[in-house]
Amino acid sequence: MVEEELRYWLALWRVKGLGIKRLTQILAHYSKLSLFFSDLSQGKKMPFLIDETSVLRCKNPDWQGVEKDLSWFHQSEQHHILTFKDPSYPMMLKEIHGAPPLLFVRGDVSVLSRKQLGIVGSRKPTMVGLETARQFASALAKKDWCITGGLALGIDGAAHRGALQGVGKTVDVLCTGIDQIYPRAHKELYGTCGENGALVSEFPCGIGPQAAHFPRRNRLVSGLSQGVLVVEAALKSGSLITARLALGQGREVFAIPGSIYSEQSQGCLKLIQEGAKCVSNVDDILDEFAFRCIGFEAASCQSTSQPQSQGQSPIQANAKAEEKSFIEASKLVTKAFSDYEPKEDLLATHVMQHARVGAPSDAEAGRSSLDILSLLSDSPVSLDTIIEQANCSTHAAIVGVQSLMLSGKVIHEPQGYVLKPNM
Repeated sequence: MVEEELRYWLALWRVKGLGIKRLTQILAHYSKLSLFFSDLSQGKKMPFLIDETSVLRCKNPDWQGVEKDLSWFHQSEQHHILTFKDPSYPMMLKEIHGAPPLLFVRGDVSVLSRKQLGIVGSRKPTMVGLETARQFASALAKKDWCITGGLALGIDGAAHRGALQGVGKTVDVLCTGIDQIYPRAHKELYGTCGENGALVSEFPCGIGPQAAHFPRRNRLVSGLSQGVLVVEAALKSGSLITARLALGQGREVFAIPGSIYSEQSQGCLKLIQEGAKCVSNVDDILDEFAFRCIGFEAASCQSTSQPQSQGQSPIQANAKAEEKSFIEASKLVTKAFSDYEPKEDLLATHVMQHARVGAPSDAEAGRSSLDILSLLSDSPVSLDTIIEQANCSTHAAIVGVQSLMLSGKVIHEPQGYVLKPNM
């Protein structure tokens, strides 16, 4: 696209209150936006602009802001602005309702078209949650999956780091303009992800974080992905919004179960109750997509090779074909996994690591549990405080609190560990 036409796209995208719906109507009516601005300057009636305020705003767009966008665009060959008509615009995103007409991308544009899995969760996760997100992301990256998230603190950040540790690619969807870093604590991660994947935003340059931006960002995380994995989430977590957006977009939703006593597990448990796939290792996710792919291929073969039976309605014929396709798909799945050997469970691995070389002995772990129990009350105590006051190693502290949680004596809250109330 020539820069002059791109300038008009940017100008309309910056018009306050115009919205995706009206902009989409304009794009459907005009082959070039320069024609729209020409008609506008000639005073022609615009059925897309329902009030005089919208007309005035389109006549006087933020050209200074447009120059800021173009300045960013010209700073590097790794800076891209994709319009909805650009062949590099990701097809997965085009499928969703309300896909943004413009995307600002820093990094490798081709990554946006790779198979992606969104990994999201709490901003205040447990240590187990952080490690689980990291390990899942790393393992999936090694299987050639791109990990997508919102560059948020907590689970999102751990997933991005895990993908990079797995020598994979990651896509970070921003809730700000592409030139803004939020949260500031992820400044280094922002740079690393831009060099090993892509940073994506629908917001023009200079736009800071706003409350309304977070759900808009979440819809892009799910829209770019084939599925979304929720690692840890409270009942009011924004991650549940992402999961429900994913369902509405026809994506798969996965959730990792946790303790019924942990506030950070309640969102995942609720998602599982509502039908999300419960997973405890990466193969649970891979198997789901393997089945879908095999089923799709079988259905495609069936529909192209079997003519419609005489005397049957299209609905009856389709139902029969679907039944046969499912049977064929089941056979293919059985064959594909006949030599399947279960991989190591990542959740179990994380806990069992501490029983290996360098971890505390059973006697030491027992003493640590008693020491930790004596430190706890109804006021939350952080893991760092436990390590310091119990005078034990990190391994011993983790094993100790896990043992106490499994025995039902201790629960985890966002601020730390507390004694479980008498029930």
